[in-house]
Amino acid sequence: MTVYKSIFLDTAPVIYYLQNDERYFDRIKPFFRSLHISRAKFFVSDITIEEYLVYPYRINADELVDDFFDFLKFGKMTVLHINSDIACEAAKIRAKYKGFKAMDAFQLAMAKSENIELFLTNDKQLLQFKEMNCKIVDEL
Repeated sequence: MTVYKSIFLDTAPVIYYLQNDERYFDRIKPFFRSLHISRAKFFVSDITIEEYLVYPYRINADELVDDFFDFLKFGKMTVLHINSDIACEAAKIRAKYKGFKAMDAFQLAMAKSENIELFLTNDKQLLQFKEMNCKIVDEL
């Protein structure tokens, strides 16, 4: 994989890794294993926190909740937050890309606001977003 200085992690790649998803774990594992030696800055958002935690809370899996917060801490993830500027940018993104969901537009707006070099997702629709480099897990 190309070396990036900053990487935003959409929710799906985080789920694939932390929950050992049988379809994608082998593809995503080397990427996440390299986090501890990478010099890149890694970002997630409040949205990733909300989206990730739904399943562990639904099944009362405290260990998955703990694993997630350990991942954020030990992966030295910067958590980005929604504010009114991000909300306006997300609205612009949704106006331009009519099929984008609100949560995706917020994620992209946060990554764009930080001038992040790579947005890692597994949503092929987001590859339409040309204002930053978006890759899907299958491209790793």
